[in-house]
Amino acid sequence: PPTAPGYPPQPPTAPGPQGGPPVPAPVPPPPAPVPVPPPGVLTDGSGKSLLNAHCATWRDRRGSLTVMRQKKKMAACMAQDCVQSLEGSNACRFRDENGLCYAYESAQTWCAENPAAAALCNDGGADWAPPPFGAAASGDNNNWTPVQNVPVSNPGPSDPAFYSCSCKKHCTCSRTRCRCLDQNQGPTPPLPMGDPAISDASNMLRDSSNKRGMCACTCGGQFP
Repeated sequence: PPTAPGYPPQPPTAPGPQGGPPVPAPVPPPPAPVPVPPPGVLTDGSGKSLLNAHCATWRDRRGSLTVMRQKKKMAACMAQDCVQSLEGSNACRFRDENGLCYAYESAQTWCAENPAAAALCNDGGADWAPPPFGAAASGDNNNWTPVQNVPVSNPGPSDPAFYSCSCKKHCTCSRTRCRCLDQNQGPTPPLPMGDPAISDASNMLRDSSNKRGMCACTCGGQFP
């Protein structure tokens, strides 16, 4: 049967040498293979991401925890990840599929050195970590941010479907008071994002020089 002009489609061509017949354009090279991390860098022997302790507990047990306990455990997890982000000798630029820090310096280094492994290394951005992991000024001065819009596991009819977290860097907090390196320390992320409960504890902020490198976090209105 007759066919429409130009069908079937032909590969692109380029003029032949010295005005001769056209020749097919070169085929582009295949994409580079995705790097494979060495054993024990991103995951353990069972294939689970190597995380901070509270984060691993949240990942493994969230399906059996009440909604309140899920939030509390995530708040403890975020406090550990926040502390890691401030260390300088380590970082929390690269995270697993749930947005939780790969816990070890070797993981952060491998991800920074293998940008083609973006599918394995959830990248918060260069401003989340100082060199050699990123481009932030220092561990103290980076834009690491706790997780947002975390799905609730097994929500009941009256439970929210998602919750978000907030942290105060260089602080420790209770429900009524925060003690921080800087009395003017605001939450990360700034309100109205995140969880306003962390700011409810800021009504009685106190300067405290020994809080450097510590973090206080809340998730969905819950402290750890």
